[in-house]
Amino acid sequence: MKLYREHFGTIPVEVTGNSPQAAPKWPIGGDQPHVNAGSPTYPLDVAAAFTGDHKSLTVAVVNPTESVQRMELTVRGVQLGGNSTLWQLTGPTVDAANVLGQKPQVDIVSVPLPGVPKTLSVAPISISIYQFPVS
Repeated sequence: MKLYREHFGTIPVEVTGNSPQAAPKWPIGGDQPHVNAGSPTYPLDVAAAFTGDHKSLTVAVVNPTESVQRMELTVRGVQLGGNSTLWQLTGPTVDAANVLGQKPQVDIVSVPLPGVPKTLSVAPISISIYQFPVS
């Protein structure tokens, strides 16, 4: 929650994708749902928002898988440019945890990015928030 509160924007932006979640093979109770709850960015969960001052676009990407995922980033309707920032929350394994009195296994790191990448490489089992300046 701290990661989103400190770095994610407040003005929602529509996100689309071309990788819909597959329909479940064995739905609970045997009934196929009428609406698939998955997003069009499967297996990633992606959300975007402008900061309150409209000076930055933030893109949050959750990768629940145990492998690196790549996604193309196409932004329409606004020009992005300049140095960007990635904040990432991840750990060495799916069972990583922070235990009081021990060195943290899960941490938020900040990574400067030179410009706006066309393809995002998203670490396994991670939450990433990208902040791109609006030109």
